[in-house]
Amino acid sequence: MRNIVGKTGREMVINSRKRIGRNRIILGIVLFLVFVCAALFIGADNNDMVGEMFFCAFSLVGIGCIVNGIMILSNPTNGKPFKKYSNYLEMADSHFSQIWYEDKAIIISRNYISSKKNLMTITPLDEVFLIYIRKTSTYGLPTGKDIIYECARGQFVVSIYGKKSAEVDTIFQNSGYACKNARIGYSADNLTYLKQVKTIWNQKHGI
Repeated sequence: MRNIVGKTGREMVINSRKRIGRNRIILGIVLFLVFVCAALFIGADNNDMVGEMFFCAFSLVGIGCIVNGIMILSNPTNGKPFKKYSNYLEMADSHFSQIWYEDKAIIISRNYISSKKNLMTITPLDEVFLIYIRKTSTYGLPTGKDIIYECARGQFVVSIYGKKSAEVDTIFQNSGYACKNARIGYSADNLTYLKQVKTIWNQKHGI
C-alpha cells in the first residue's frame, strides 16, 4: 500500500539507506582530498614527515567512508535494523500506510513508532519500555535536547532541540498513549523497571 507521497514504506526505507550511502561517499571523497592535499602541502613546504603521515592517516577515514557508502548502495538492506528485524521492510510498509499521528519529530502508526528524520528507527509499540528527555551542554551552554526511547532491542533518539514545551508535551502524551508498556521520565524507579522488563523480554525471546 502506498502512502500520501506515492511510495510504499519499503521504498522510503530503501531510498533513505541509499541516500545515506551517497552522502557517505561524498563525505569520504571530500575528507580524502582535503587530507591528502594537506599532507602534500605540508610535506612540500616544511618537509614535515610527522605531519604528512598524520594527514595521510586521516585520509584513510575518507577511504573508509567511501567503502562503507559503496557497500550500502550495493546492498541497502544490510544494516542494523534489518539484522534486528528480519521483516523490517514489511514493518515499514505497515508503518507508513497506517499513520495516526505525525509531527516534525516522530511518526506513530497502528503498531509502530519511529523518528520522523531517521527511518531506520521503526520499532514495535510494545517494545518501547521507557521514554525520557536527555539534555546535553558544553561549558554550561545547552547544545542538545533529545527524547530517548529505550526499547527491547536498543534505543533510538529524537531531537527536540529548539522545540516549544507545548510541542514536547504533545510528543510525550502521544508516545505514552501509544506505547502501553512504556514509562515516562528518567528516575531510579523507571530505570529499575526498564532493567526488569528487558530481562523478561530477553528471556522470553531467548536472547
